[in-house]
Amino acid sequence: MKLSCYFLLVTGICILASCSLNADQETALNQHVSRYLKAKNGCMVVGLVGFTHPDYIRELKQQGDSVLLKKMDCSESYQQGIKYTDPTLRRTQTSDDTIHVYYELDVEKGTDGTKQRRAEGVYAISEDDGKTWFFLSKEVYQDKQVCPSFHRLLSPQ
Repeated sequence: MKLSCYFLLVTGICILASCSLNADQETALNQHVSRYLKAKNGCMVVGLVGFTHPDYIRELKQQGDSVLLKKMDCSESYQQGIKYTDPTLRRTQTSDDTIHVYYELDVEKGTDGTKQRRAEGVYAISEDDGKTWFFLSKEVYQDKQVCPSFHRLLSPQ
């Protein structure tokens, strides 16, 4: 029930905030966002690696498996009960078959029950006209030294 309400919320936000995505793109994006947040909130490292943009994973793997594992480690936030919720679509930019979408996420802290609105940024990226989506944190996306060959469509705000 909670997942279906969450899916409806994400769908509604995308429909209201994004005029540049068609219905199929929005559906695929909503499904991928839901799965990504489930992996992030559940500290499913394999899922996080699978949903992270392949260029970034490739760069981390070139630095060694220990670097990859450290960057994908979510055990501390998982143990503290941190949950990422309520993705709010902020900006969308397209170029040919490439689509970049910027979301802001609320962060709920399980230890004290506080909720920070729009405290975390994440970029959803599709390079096949919205069929599949990968994700990068705001910090990684905006750091042009990370994945220098990766073309960023959205400029930082």
